[in-house]
Amino acid sequence: MFWSDLGPEVGYEGIGLVDASLPTVGVFALPTPNPEGRTDNLAQTAGESGGSGDTVTVNTEAPDVKCDPKDAEDYGRGVIFYMKDEKIVGILLWNLFNRIGLARTIINQNKKYDDLNEVAKLFEIHA
Repeated sequence: MFWSDLGPEVGYEGIGLVDASLPTVGVFALPTPNPEGRTDNLAQTAGESGGSGDTVTVNTEAPDVKCDPKDAEDYGRGVIFYMKDEKIVGILLWNLFNRIGLARTIINQNKKYDDLNEVAKLFEIHA
């Protein structure tokens, strides 16, 4: 397990085999304006809104995709799955904190998932 804070608004936690040579699938929630500047919403009350509800899945079949930084979406929170033999072997949590135990459980299950969007929902990326 490893983690890093890249400033007051960006941080990540990773576990398992997180290797750039492996196929990856990223599922991100598009952020909503957060007037308090928090990247996680763990301290919110039940009446507060936690996310936009929009999900973006990164296509792993498009190699060498170039993106103009001016046109890029701001992907505030998400999960990146590292795959080997169609099974999750590593997980990187982008701006999602205190969920590494769940990530460890998913990796240890060592099974194939039909829909990684459903697995990403377990991490409450829209919360």
